[in-house]
Amino acid sequence: RQVMEDKQFREGESAVIKCKVSGMPEPTITWYKDGHELATTERHFLASEDQVLVITGFTVDDGGRY
Repeated sequence: RQVMEDKQFREGESAVIKCKVSGMPEPTITWYKDGHELATTERHFLASEDQVLVITGFTVDDGGRY
């Protein structure tokens, strides 16, 4: 088991946040930001079977708890 760690990103860079999970049946992953379900956008998208969240052009508004 791996514990999530705090990360810091600079404005304008791409942020990559990983949530590696496994199980049977395969788990469904839902991403949240500050307690609200995160909608995917052109700048916020998921990869690797939803286990990786990528935020391009990171801004101060993207800061929070994921």
